[in-house]
Amino acid sequence: MKQLIVFLLLVFIASHSMAQSAYEKEKMNLIESEIARLEKKQMKLKKELNREKEDQISKLKRDLKKHEKGTVYTEEASKIQAKIDSITNIESNFQLDVLGFDLEYYKNARRDLIESWTKQDVPRELSYYRKLRRSRANEIRREELVLEKIENNINQRIEGGAVEGGYKVIFDNKYSQNVTFILRALDGSQRFAISIAPRTKERHYILPGSYQVEGIISGRRLRDVSYLNIDGEQHYYETEPCFGFVLKEAY
Repeated sequence: MKQLIVFLLLVFIASHSMAQSAYEKEKMNLIESEIARLEKKQMKLKKELNREKEDQISKLKRDLKKHEKGTVYTEEASKIQAKIDSITNIESNFQLDVLGFDLEYYKNARRDLIESWTKQDVPRELSYYRKLRRSRANEIRREELVLEKIENNINQRIEGGAVEGGYKVIFDNKYSQNVTFILRALDGSQRFAISIAPRTKERHYILPGSYQVEGIISGRRLRDVSYLNIDGEQHYYETEPCFGFVLKEAY
């Protein structure tokens, strides 16, 4: 009887391992498929961007000839040349920035999955569920603390915040180019992008939580990383009440 129990246990373990292996293989296939799709879309968007740049530059060059006087540039010609230089330096746009962010996400997921395979001495399934339980417990506790703090600060709420499904956060781009702010919840629950035009201030309504904020300019990820904590506590940005703010300085 004991031998039968041991045999059945071994069969169960083997079957479970095979099922887990099949699941991970399927997961990797899905990740690879999504990476390939995004890379293909990225190439298409880059071609479209370059074609759009060429069209704009060609039109501006035709206008430039109308304002040239020999070897001397008129004031209008100098402005047109500055526009040409600015368009030439554009390497990305909002669509490419967001797509690049998604592509990075799936590449990191692929890396993490490969790393989990290399750790043969750690029972992956047990480790995964333990991590999931711990993450969920931390998330629940964080939500409780956030709600508690919001309740304590209920009298400081700003009218209109809750109507939008979140709390008012001010995004101020003092820079001379478009900036795409990438917000990533520290608990991994959500991520999104907000693009702000040069020297523009916008107000967006964000759900409570802690976020990592990164900036992208012309496809280049900025070195500085900031953190945004929305917990119901009121702040002021340039005398305007809000629940947080994100700033890109002019220089």
